[in-house]
Amino acid sequence: MKINLDIHNTKISEYNNFCLAAVNAESIFSNFKRSPIYNNILEKIGEPIGKKYYDIIKQDHNILKCLDKIKINDSLGNPRKFLYGTHFISPTTLRYTKVYMDLSRNHDLNGMSIFEVGGGYGGQSFIFNKLGNIKDYTITDLPNVNLLICKYLKLLGCDSNV
Repeated sequence: MKINLDIHNTKISEYNNFCLAAVNAESIFSNFKRSPIYNNILEKIGEPIGKKYYDIIKQDHNILKCLDKIKINDSLGNPRKFLYGTHFISPTTLRYTKVYMDLSRNHDLNGMSIFEVGGGYGGQSFIFNKLGNIKDYTITDLPNVNLLICKYLKLLGCDSNV
């Protein structure tokens, strides 16, 4: 399979530049999760896949009870949200919650240090910080994406190293 690196590099460059614009302009930040440039990379999970995540999550009553504090992740960037059960929440937040569930079932996360490569806007980190008793969470990404992550997590009062 041959990959057209010019197209790939152009998309990455557009994404990186868009993240910087979102950091610097509140009008862009307030809707960044709906931008076609951003959706090319992230925030493209639809309602049906979100329903599958929700159906799995609702089987864990401890996690289900935490959805109100988890869906704070959707308070920034204007993501697409849908009604799942009694929760109006984005499919991406449900995906991040499912990832946390999978890892916590297979590993004792208590006091663990997490390192994430490609943190997007920091949503996975937010979920881990809300649900887990982790020691610390470190994220690395492209430079302008790191700036977006820092802004996003700071506004949510979440402590992560970026």
